Amino acid sequence: MNEQQFLTQIAVRLGRAKPLQQPPATMFNGVPDSYRKRMGQLGQEECVQLFMDSWTALTGLVRVAPVSQAAEAISASIAELKERGMLERVVYAKTPELQSYGVPQVLHEQRLVGVPWSESASAADEEDAWKAALEQLGTSEPGEAGALAGEKWQARSPLLRAVERCHLGIVVPEAVVANTGTLAVLSAGAQGRSVSLMPGMLLAVFPAERIVARMGEVFERLRASHGEMASLPSSLNLITGPSRSADIENDLTIGIHGPGIVSAVILT
Repeated sequence: MNEQQFLTQIAVRLGRAKPLQQPPATMFNGVPDSYRKRMGQLGQEECVQLFMDSWTALTGLVRVAPVSQAAEAISASIAELKERGMLERVVYAKTPELQSYGVPQVLHEQRLVGVPWSESASAADEEDAWKAALEQLGTSEPGEAGALAGEKWQARSPLLRAVERCHLGIVVPEAVVANTGTLAVLSAGAQGRSVSLMPGMLLAVFPAERIVARMGEVFERLRASHGEMASLPSSLNLITGPSRSADIENDLTIGIHGPGIVSAVILT
């Protein structure tokens, strides 16, 4: 397929007879003031509903519950995910927030193996402890991907080898975008990027007040909370529904570069 045929195929899928010969005219530079004003007028309940509409349109699962019932809501969401595929091992961000929601106890009650992501788990003085933990977790042997990697898999840190065998990752987003159904997940310390990227399923747990109307507000919050941009973690993952890839001849495939099933628990 040559360049012209490739562009023509894209144009046809966009409902055009042939590729545009000139760039389309742009009416605005940046966010239109009318849109910014309308988004700025949304209240918290409206933002929650808009996020739920956007998230479910992307095939995401969602549940709303009072923060006092966080453990029950998380347990119900995990039970729902069990119906979607194999779920035996879970990696979760070892943050005080998830601890306060009762995640470790929920996993125990659901008879799931829990792998807490530890920011120092790759330290040399903890290697032996993690190797022993791998045996206990049932993750000492590689899964399909690890088997294909061979010796490279064995050379990885014990924690990463454990995460490779997990079916679900549980994270806490820094912020959530209502109008696109996007999770903004900072990856640092007790919440490594592998937690949200390696397992086939993802569960996000967050308070309703973290939901903002539009993407620009996420970056405004990050500037306010981190001051110097140099203090930001090396990775900010923007997760909009399940992983979707259509870069090979426009054929849409789910779950190639991340979780194929996503769920969210909103705490009010």
